Amino acid sequence: MLQTFPGWKEGEEEADVLRVTVKQLATKHLDTTQSLTPQAHENVELVKQQALAKHSYLAKYENSWPVEVLLYALLKSSARSAVKRAHDDTFDAFQQLALITQRKGPRRSLRNSNHTVYTRDRARHRAAIAEFLAAEPASAPAVETPVATAETIDDVDSLSNFFAALVVTDDGPSVRTQQHSRLFSSRHDFQESVPDVPVAFESPSREETMESIHAVADAPRVRLPQPTRKQRRENALTEMRDRIRLAQNSLDIISTLYADNKDVPSARMMLDAAAETVAAAGRLLRSIKAAKNSKRLASLWQQTFDDAVVLDKLVDSVGAVVPQDDVDDPDDSPIDYNTDHHYENPIQNHNTLSQIVILFSIVTNVIMGLSTGDCNFILDSVLLMVRLTMSTSLPPVEQLLSGDESSDEETFDEESRAAPQPAQYTAAQRDILKELPKTLESALKTFKLEPKTQIFAVCPSCHYTHDPRANRLTGEAIYPTECRNLVFRDKHSPAVPCATPLLEDRQGKLRPIKPFVMPDFTDHLASVLSDPEIVQTCNNACDKAWDAVRDAMATDPPGHVSPDEVNNVFEAEFLRNFEGPVPEQLFINRDGLQSLSPLPTDDASDDVPEDVSMPDVPRGNEAPMLSEEQMWKALHGNNRPALRFVAFQLGLDITPDQTKAAYCDKLMAWRRTKPRSGAATFVPKAINLSQIKFIQRIIGQTATPSWVNSVPRNYGESNAGSIKADEWRTLATLYLPIALVLLWGDQALDASSERLFGMLDHAMSLFNAVDLVCRYTMTAERARKYREFLKFWVDGLVVHHPHTRNHSKRSNIHIAFHISDFLRLFGPVMSWWCFPFERMIGYLQKINTNNAVGGELEGTLTTSYFRGAALRRWLRRSDCPDVIQQFKALFDRAFTPRSRTSGTSPPLEKDGDRAHFTYGGVNFSRASTHLGNSIVLYYPTTQATTLVAGSIERIISHGDSTTFSIRRQAPLPAGTFDPFACYRPYFPATMCLPIAHDMNVLVDAV
Repeated sequence: MLQTFPGWKEGEEEADVLRVTVKQLATKHLDTTQSLTPQAHENVELVKQQALAKHSYLAKYENSWPVEVLLYALLKSSARSAVKRAHDDTFDAFQQLALITQRKGPRRSLRNSNHTVYTRDRARHRAAIAEFLAAEPASAPAVETPVATAETIDDVDSLSNFFAALVVTDDGPSVRTQQHSRLFSSRHDFQESVPDVPVAFESPSREETMESIHAVADAPRVRLPQPTRKQRRENALTEMRDRIRLAQNSLDIISTLYADNKDVPSARMMLDAAAETVAAAGRLLRSIKAAKNSKRLASLWQQTFDDAVVLDKLVDSVGAVVPQDDVDDPDDSPIDYNTDHHYENPIQNHNTLSQIVILFSIVTNVIMGLSTGDCNFILDSVLLMVRLTMSTSLPPVEQLLSGDESSDEETFDEESRAAPQPAQYTAAQRDILKELPKTLESALKTFKLEPKTQIFAVCPSCHYTHDPRANRLTGEAIYPTECRNLVFRDKHSPAVPCATPLLEDRQGKLRPIKPFVMPDFTDHLASVLSDPEIVQTCNNACDKAWDAVRDAMATDPPGHVSPDEVNNVFEAEFLRNFEGPVPEQLFINRDGLQSLSPLPTDDASDDVPEDVSMPDVPRGNEAPMLSEEQMWKALHGNNRPALRFVAFQLGLDITPDQTKAAYCDKLMAWRRTKPRSGAATFVPKAINLSQIKFIQRIIGQTATPSWVNSVPRNYGESNAGSIKADEWRTLATLYLPIALVLLWGDQALDASSERLFGMLDHAMSLFNAVDLVCRYTMTAERARKYREFLKFWVDGLVVHHPHTRNHSKRSNIHIAFHISDFLRLFGPVMSWWCFPFERMIGYLQKINTNNAVGGELEGTLTTSYFRGAALRRWLRRSDCPDVIQQFKALFDRAFTPRSRTSGTSPPLEKDGDRAHFTYGGVNFSRASTHLGNSIVLYYPTTQATTLVAGSIERIISHGDSTTFSIRRQAPLPAGTFDPFACYRPYFPATMCLPIAHDMNVLVDAV
């Protein structure tokens, strides 16, 4: 019906525009009262109070809406009041609105919906209005009725709709005149019907304009009082309590029990939201410490904590009954992790001297391993030297004493120039001394080297590892009280829980008896990826490995490396087929290539014996043998006539009559000459003392290159110490084969030496297996021969060493057979053996733990290791100051391991002879300088196919070229027996005459 009246469309458009305008004002979060003058601020507050007194529903928007909205509401809701009162309120409201929003000084345009009045014309405007109203007929005072309530206006949209409807239905400034209605008239007709109020317009002068501008620019800024820290904490706790109540109301365990399957996702969402609320409450409570002198804050903190505890228990209860998903889909989406702490420079705001002192104190503890007390002593000494250095720039004592003695800053110790007081230093020096760390703890705290770790509880009995569960509220780790691992008490009983206590009370908290500290993997990966040098090193390794693989697999043109030869783990079968995160794309492939062929394998090599069985041989007397001390005590327990009778029966010399101790010594000496077992199981020793001496001479007289590690020359003696794994490798591949072949193989074969030849072949099979497995290049043939040599050695154990038949079966023999599979999958053992960790284990075994269960030491070592890694990574940063770069150069010189050189010696400045020459990382020397580095294998001619041995006599350099003058070693005469010939090519040794040829051969080295 309304659309039939003229002007409705235009009125509808005006209502839409007004609705949008009011909504924009209402949603604009702007505190406009912060920049008002005190007088304007009082006026605005007065208008607010008037609006709230008239319309109580505006109270809910008092603190959240801008003042423009309150003024707009006052303006539009006052239209039904008395004319003069409404117009005056409207005029004052718009005047304050202009002061807030436009701020144009005296020339402010006061815009009503119908006309404009300048500030300077306000008095005349009011007089004209009064004169106009005096001519109007009097009427009864209008009775105000509330136009809306808080129940009818709940949000911004409702309020804007109300304002729009109020404006459209407004009767205008005079309800007594017959003017057009805005609802049923056009905008033009309504504006034409408004009475004409005389207004005088005059242009402001330039002086008035400038005065207005200066008044606005120089107006003092008034800031509303900000809430105190205590008030902010109280507000935060109050809001958190409201969130906790809402979360509690959203969880209902009864409705969850009877929920349908379609309601499970929503229940899970509400449960997750409640759990997040508990976690947020915990973070808030940990950040707020209730002051003892604030009872309200302490009470509010405790109430919030109690509510959070109730909600946490409710989350656990509801979570126990909410159905879980049958299949947990793996989340392959990337995770967001904040790595800002890996890029921050914690000491960038410190002065240079403070940075050096902090780094020096940390290096002494983290890298050098000094204790806290030692580091504090060094740090105190450094600080003393810094103060002494600063004191050299202080004025003389007489000048200090001649100043104002009453001044507190003029203090000086006449007895000692070396201990100046802080007040004597300059302001810059005092700032430097203030930044210097006083203790190691403060230095570590400043540098932030502590890694992110997680502590697991390990069972002291079965060593089962239990994951911690974080408390949602406090963030503390929660562990099970007893071990939950299932163990077998014996072979016949079923598995039962271990039930060993895991926790103990330490410092008022339950902590794991045996903790296991593990670094957070995500943070560790982030630290690795944040180091450009490590990332570049990894990329270069993958690129180099990929190039090697492509060369090995190239067929047209052929590659430089045979596909059967594997030089490192990246060329082996495993990584040639190991896919990365992208399906059907190799892990080492960064260019998108997708497939490679594996190494050829021997089908027979897949047959791994699961156990190495020994033939059933009758066992001898298994009675335990007495030690010499026990035997002497047993003999000494008898009387002297019995001992004398036994000695006589054995044919020992019993004259003259001796003491009981002498008879015991005679019987012990006789027993030492007899075997420890019966004649049926007696096997004489393979190596006697003279042969041990021969092996020691071989070790001492063999000339080896400098890159061959040394072994103890007193091998076989008790004072030689424990033989390390690398020393056993050197002995098994070099010294022992030479010594045993010369001992047992260089003689005619007869019945007496047949056993020695058998033992030699048996030992050489083990030496050949070790030599093959330690080669720098691996092939499928070598892996197969390694297995054959190992099987020959295992089968011959009970033949050549019968005592092994009584030994229990060893699992390491079974594992040794699987090494051939590892050689095929991962390449040479040099690429993946774990000798660095073996050395670490040896280091840990030497530490005195005082029979402690463990955990604390391992945690300290883990933390120290990651501290050192973080320190080294920080020193590699490119944004370090120059002085830190100089410190890093000193650090690398002292603590960075020096790798073996892999280059080539540069040419000499002058052509001639040289003592050493390095090529490809191998050092060659002339015989007069180093005999071991001078012995080489070479081809005597370009057409030769057999290597011969020789010794470098001279190393001649001419420009960029280097030539070796080699004297060939004289070979054995034809028909001479070579005991090493039967063990070639797997043990490539050849006997030569101790003399050399008279003629030298020139061989180009480069």
